[in-house]
Amino acid sequence: MVSPARWKIAITNGKIKVEQRDELLIKFLLKLGETMYRENELDLAQGLVKQASLIDLDTCKKVIKAKGFQSWAKI
Repeated sequence: MVSPARWKIAITNGKIKVEQRDELLIKFLLKLGETMYRENELDLAQGLVKQASLIDLDTCKKVIKAKGFQSWAKI
């Protein structure tokens, strides 16, 4: 997981905008979840989906649909 200090550094250095932070983190968690799903680590995959949905449910749903993760990413 990316530490809050790293987010702050990336934002301060202009690498990402504050508004991008949550969506980037959700995308990261769901991509990691996809990897766990492919490795048959279903509980871990679903846990990552849950964690992503706690950040921002609407954005999480949007990313799941956009990436085609509906078959395994259940909210």
